[in-house]
Amino acid sequence: MTELACPCLSGEQYPQCCQPLHDGLPSQTAEGLMRSRYSAFVLGKIDYLLDTLAPEQRQQIHREQLQETITQTHWLGLQVLDSSLDANDEATVEFVAWYQDTPMGQLHERSRFCKIEQRWFYLDGVMLKPIKPERNSPCFCGSGQKFKRCHGR
Repeated sequence: MTELACPCLSGEQYPQCCQPLHDGLPSQTAEGLMRSRYSAFVLGKIDYLLDTLAPEQRQQIHREQLQETITQTHWLGLQVLDSSLDANDEATVEFVAWYQDTPMGQLHERSRFCKIEQRWFYLDGVMLKPIKPERNSPCFCGSGQKFKRCHGR
């Protein structure tokens, strides 16, 4: 049986990458948590997405919003652009998550994470301007092709 590549496009297989986090192991880094949250969106793991929200961000309405997003969105790939650890157990991760739309859509965000009792949580994020992929760069979907030959058509 072939193992499934992790949806976060880390280059690792899902059982060695995001699955242990989805099964309850705490992430060692904010970037790891962000990648596992992206994978949870792809795989429809709503409980994980809610459990990894900072406690002050949790509201019942999130479940319905998450379900709607998961149902309506076909995620194509993830690019982590920057990750930094701040003072006071906070970190930021800038990323672009690509999704199927006409034309192709993207979520470009700088997310803030906080560490509480040795566990990372998603705090909030700031939406950033869309970025334009370079035609000759590797495609964000992990196909191994250049963007222009894959999703850049």
